[in-house]
Amino acid sequence: MSSQWVIQHTDLTFGPVLGQGLTAVVHKGSFKEQEVAIKVLKLEQQQQDLKDFKEELFIMSQLKAHEIVHFYGFVIEPKWMIVMEFCPNGSLYHYIIKPNSEVTWERILKWCIELARGINCLHNCKPALVHRDLKTLNMLLDRDFNIKICDFGLSRYTQGNQRDDATLVKLRGTYAYTAPELHPSFKKQYTAKSDIYSCGVIMWELVNRLVKGKHSKPYSEFPDLKYDFQVINQASMNNRRPTIPPECPNKVKEVIERCWSKDPEERPNAADLCNILKNLKSSYKKKKKWYTPSNSPTKVK
Repeated sequence: MSSQWVIQHTDLTFGPVLGQGLTAVVHKGSFKEQEVAIKVLKLEQQQQDLKDFKEELFIMSQLKAHEIVHFYGFVIEPKWMIVMEFCPNGSLYHYIIKPNSEVTWERILKWCIELARGINCLHNCKPALVHRDLKTLNMLLDRDFNIKICDFGLSRYTQGNQRDDATLVKLRGTYAYTAPELHPSFKKQYTAKSDIYSCGVIMWELVNRLVKGKHSKPYSEFPDLKYDFQVINQASMNNRRPTIPPECPNKVKEVIERCWSKDPEERPNAADLCNILKNLKSSYKKKKKWYTPSNSPTKVK
């Protein structure tokens, strides 16, 4: 990593905790009078955690796109930290689980287009990158409710000298969003089309939220699927998917089904998906006759 990205700990001001996981805690803070999010590594004694953390900050330093959370730099002492853009509206997941949040067709199409653009940025990197953990929890909303993809801790290169075949074949991420070909029995590697599968599940999650008026986690409709491993087993072996609500427009349903097709070759690439979604957005603007619940909010809450 270039020294240009090094930030001194004394240049940061720490605020409240925004969230935390097993390996890191994220604070709201400030850097050069700019609001930022500061991700602090917890377990420096764990070599794999530190390796993954360094991989994440290196990847973030290579990415430049409006749909990717902005990377300011990193801190080495007294702890490893990543300093990045602060998104005041939190994750898309935490937004859509609120019953009074504004979830409309306009917003769904906008968010999905931004997701596709961000993923296209990853897939067009030289060498190419795959995210490997796309989900609504890893999509942030900035002040204007634009999508910012985050959490690149599991992202890996699929080509070039930095390609890691052993890592790419390991099942990672959140299984409800994980492509069926990645089931351990198939011994397949993550590819760009694996990320597209995740996009299909995210689209379903948003459409289902709008139509039903409340959020449901993918596969939560199935009482026999209580554990993550059961989800990936059913998705892979029995081609089971979340049920697309009948109120979903056929054109939207077709896109979802293409994205989560069992055959990766039938899924669109990120650039094609972006164009498909733009056409859907244009189609919706002309008619605006897609199903919308009568109690749908008319303004941002």
